[in-house]
Amino acid sequence: MAGRPKKPTEEDRRLARTGLAKRAAGENPTKAESDAIRRVEWERECELRNKYYKTVPKADYVALSGRQHKTLNEQADRFGIPIGSGQDVIDLFTVIKWFHTFLATHKHVLGAETGDPLLDGCSQALKDEYVRAQIAEKWQKAELARLDRLEREGTLMDRVTGCEALRRIAGVLRAKTEALQRLFGPDAARVLDEGIDDAERVIDEVFGDPSDENEATANQKA
Repeated sequence: MAGRPKKPTEEDRRLARTGLAKRAAGENPTKAESDAIRRVEWERECELRNKYYKTVPKADYVALSGRQHKTLNEQADRFGIPIGSGQDVIDLFTVIKWFHTFLATHKHVLGAETGDPLLDGCSQALKDEYVRAQIAEKWQKAELARLDRLEREGTLMDRVTGCEALRRIAGVLRAKTEALQRLFGPDAARVLDEGIDDAERVIDEVFGDPSDENEATANQKA
C-alpha cells in the first residue's frame, strides 16, 4: 500500500502547475511534476474531506447510524452526545472525540457489565452479594423441590400432620390415666398426666399450634 504523500512545498506547487499545464497541452509531465501533482491533489482531497466531516447532514448521520431520528435525539439528551435535536449538521470530529472520551471515562463500568441493568455500575462488593443471594435462592429452590418429591413419594410428613399425630398419641395416653389410677392409685395417674403435659408443651414449642396455621392457610385462600 502506498504511503500517505508528504505535505506539498511551494516548489511542489510550482511543479504541479507546470505539470498540469503540460497535461492540458497534451504533453507528459516529468516524474517530479507528476509526484508534485499527486501531493497537491492529496492535500486538496484532505481539505475537502475534513470540510465534509465537519458538516455531515443530520439526515445522512441518521442513515449511517441505522437508528431512528427520535432515538438518536433521546440518546443525545440522555448521554450528552453532540448530535442533539437542534443541530442540522454533525461535526464528526466532535462526535468521535466525545465517544472516545466517554469510553475512557466509563471504562470501569463498561468493562464490568453484569447483564442486569439494576447492577451495572455498582460496586464489586454489591455484585458479590448479589451472586451469593442468587446461589442461596437456587439452593433453596432445590431443597423445596427435594422436599416436594419426598412428600409425593410418601416419605415426608408435613408439620401440621406430624403435630396432629403426636397430639392424638398424647390423647390416647391420657385416656389410660383412669385405668392406671384404678390399678396403681392417683399418684401414678398424676405422674402420667404431668408427663403428657410436658410432652404437649414440647409439641407446641417445636410444631406450634396447628389451629393458628390452619387459620392462616384459610385466610390466604380467602
